[in-house]
Parts: sequence; structure tokens; C-alpha cells
Amino acid sequence: MKNKIIVPIDFSMNSLNAYIYARELAVLFDARIEVVHVYQGSFDNREPMALRAGMGRKEMLQERLDDFVKLYPKEEGEGVVATQLSVKTRLIHGFPVKSVINISKEEKVLMTVMGATGEHDAVDKFIGSVSSEVVQKAYCPVLLIPKGMKYRPFQNILYSSNYESVDQEMLERIMRFNKHFGAALHFVHVQKKKDETYDHLENKIFEKLFESGDPDFSFNLATIQAPSVLKGLLQYSSENNIDLIVTVNRERGFFESLFGASLTKQIALRSTVPILAYHA
Repeated sequence: MKNKIIVPIDFSMNSLNAYIYARELAVLFDARIEVVHVYQGSFDNREPMALRAGMGRKEMLQERLDDFVKLYPKEEGEGVVATQLSVKTRLIHGFPVKSVINISKEEKVLMTVMGATGEHDAVDKFIGSVSSEVVQKAYCPVLLIPKGMKYRPFQNILYSSNYESVDQEMLERIMRFNKHFGAALHFVHVQKKKDETYDHLENKIFEKLFESGDPDFSFNLATIQAPSVLKGLLQYSSENNIDLIVTVNRERGFFESLFGASLTKQIALRSTVPILAYHA
């Protein structure tokens, strides 16, 4: 059975954008897609939905979910690989964060792809209570797609190689991921104090990159000074045409300490660069 990409949706334009983005990745990774909608007990009176005779809420939502999958690929436009993707839907009654995290535990889950803002552009509601929590707690990599971001092959990938994120396992995972793109890898250490050293981290990265001979991609090791990790990553990203920022989330909440709830919202609103969070 193929690996699968999970796409949680709320029927907003941003979740549609994440779904279209995920379709491109599914082709590249030879994966299937599972589109998930989690609903709770009460109606949102802003939903453009009315119950029909003989059809309950669950049936209406399932029909809407099926229509979402069937109709929206037509919006993809030019440049999309013409292929027959395996796309399934799942309707879940429960709490969004808990439900999505539980799905991330399942076998064969390659990654979760989510829009950075949700229904009605309610950033405080979606980013604060769903996306950021899933990014911190999911059992699979989570790819967060900024508003309006269209898929393009990654040519430059930034890996936040600060002290918390450099280990053999994570280096192997990002190198395996990059085999699908052949992008230049930028290992960036943000130095907040001038007396900090990075030599031992550089040695670990070099040893891994050349473990099996010369790497088949270009790379750059950079140490930059910035008042915060977030500002440093954003600055480097904008100056070096970065297409993807990769971070590592550890059990003690590395991603939360790196971005923080309010900073997560800021980067989602300001950046056009997707964020891929791995979990140690």
C-alpha cells in the first residue's frame, strides 16, 4: 500500500490551496491523498449549507466533502501533472486538533499538509488553536502552506541547524526528502551571541553529507547573527530565494520556543515560504 498524505480541510480557499498543493506532492512522492474534515456538534451559521429533506448533517457534509475532491482539481490550471491520483475522503466527528493528531499516528502517513489560515481567514482561531498545535504535536511531518502559495519545485531548502536540530536521524530524513527535488540545502545557524561557536555542528553536518561519498546536491553552511532565530531565518530566506524552511520539533516544544504562538501567526501571514516541521 502506498504512503498517504493527509490534508485536513475546512472548505475555505486556503484549505483548497493546501489540497491542490498536496496533489502535486502526491505525484512526486507516488503517494495517495486522504482529505479529512472534522466537524463538531453545532452548526456554524456562516456555513453556506442548508439541510435537505431526508438528509442529515453528516450526509450533507459527506456530499460536500466528495464534491470538494471531485470538482476542485479543475481549478488547478496549467502546469499540473496529468495523472490519476488516489484520493479518499474521511469525515470525523470530534475535536479538530485531537482528530488530526490521531490520524498522524496511523501507518503509512507520509506527511500532513495544512493551510496556514482557515475558515473565513480567522487566523486567531485556526493558527492559534489548530495549525500550531498540530505542528507541535503531530506524529508525522507537517507542511504548513502560507495563504495563496502555489506549488513550485523546491530549489533551495533552508534547514534550521541550530543546536537542538542537528542529529544524524534528522539529517538523514531531510536528505531523503531532498532526493525528490535535488535542491540546494542551506544549513543555517542563527547566532545570537558573538562568542557562540558552530564548529562542532558543522563537523557533524559534513560527516553526514559525505558519509557515502560526494553528495548529489549542492549545500551551504551559514552562520548568521540576528536578535532572534525567527528573524534570522526570515532574513536569510528572503535574501537567498529559499523555497522551504525545515524545522525540528522536539517533545519539549522546540518549535513553540522557536516561533511561539504569536510568532507562528506572524510568519504565516508574512512569509510566502512553506514550513516543514519534523518531529523527533
